[in-house]
Amino acid sequence: MKAVVMTGGRGSRFGRRVEKAVLRVGGVSLLERSIAALSVPDIDSTIVASTHMSTETERLAKDIGVEVVRTSGTDYHADTLELLGTLGRYASVNVDVPFVSKAHVNSLLAACGTGSAAAVVPVELSFVEPEQGSVMIGPDGRMMVWVGLNIVSDDDETGLLVLEDGLLTVNINDDKDLQLANDLAARHCL
Repeated sequence: MKAVVMTGGRGSRFGRRVEKAVLRVGGVSLLERSIAALSVPDIDSTIVASTHMSTETERLAKDIGVEVVRTSGTDYHADTLELLGTLGRYASVNVDVPFVSKAHVNSLLAACGTGSAAAVVPVELSFVEPEQGSVMIGPDGRMMVWVGLNIVSDDDETGLLVLEDGLLTVNINDDKDLQLANDLAARHCL
């Protein structure tokens, strides 16, 4: 299976031009963290999905030897469908979620079967107040947060994998989030 690091966001909540993929948490760029998490036996290759807005990200990806594919940059959903049309079924991680690990990726791959799947974390474990659009009711009735780790396919049904790891709820959207991620990385030796 191919894997994709989604990097094409604008980073507009920083209040300045920021390419999240080149930001560093615990001394390691978010792009390198994502690529490392996707380096598991069931992943054949990893691709960085960028847009015309992420030239620094493209340069970093090429420097570390990872293929870059440019999407239209219309929005996350459109870019995901674009990639599905080109790649077929694939694993994806959003570059702004710094604490996805190989263990999380392996768990999702093992649990997903042949369709689509998404990793979620119970809201009560969240390190931050979840954004409105990222919360849903899980199969057991608990409130869950989407965490940006997925298996994308053309299957209409999406299975959920509940991961009991609040670190996955840290999503870097502004300087406050970046500081929190660096503090957590130092505290947990990540």
